[in-house]
Amino acid sequence: MKPLRYKLNIIRLILSSWIFLSLSTSTCEAVKNYNVTLEIEPLSVKRGQSVLLRCSYNLERDPLYSVKWYRGQYEFYRFTPSENPPAKIFTFANIKVDLTASNDTQVTLRNVDFRLSGNFTCEVTADAPSFHTSFASNTLTVVELPDVKPTIWTERDKYDPGDILRANCTSPPSKPGVNMLFFLNSIPKKTNGFHCPTAQWKSNCPQSERLWARLSSTQT
Repeated sequence: MKPLRYKLNIIRLILSSWIFLSLSTSTCEAVKNYNVTLEIEPLSVKRGQSVLLRCSYNLERDPLYSVKWYRGQYEFYRFTPSENPPAKIFTFANIKVDLTASNDTQVTLRNVDFRLSGNFTCEVTADAPSFHTSFASNTLTVVELPDVKPTIWTERDKYDPGDILRANCTSPPSKPGVNMLFFLNSIPKKTNGFHCPTAQWKSNCPQSERLWARLSSTQT
């Protein structure tokens, strides 16, 4: 009986070692990554202009299977070197991909719109036998800048101590809204203003700040 038990113990030991090695290998493979990074140039872009999304990765010795690009959860561009043509565009509202300036490491978007503001992701997958996948994300902000300088208005050009100053400062539409602050002799003053809703942008909706202040002898 002893030789049989001895053989059974050896078999159990071999099986345990094999299972341990298998689990260790699977764990190592699961945490493998390709150092994927996503750069957006520029991170804040003016509405109607172009933006470059650059995906950097290192597959080491693994062949590339595909690079997929997402806006949020929706795929809009894919590069698969084994297919002909390798680049494919998926319809997504307001995304205009320039195929002549896009490849396996970058995507160029033209005429960007406010609705493109948000999270972008590039997902890199290696070919057989591993089919490992790594990804990186970054955030794009689409803005609209004022086209002219703010204008300031006052009731009078000259004031005496004790007078009340009424002033208004107006800035052209912008997204996000501008932050305006009145300074009276280099001293910031509290104001009450009107701003367009931040979730909307209207070309005919300027922003303004109003100042009412009683002037002292040190402020004239």
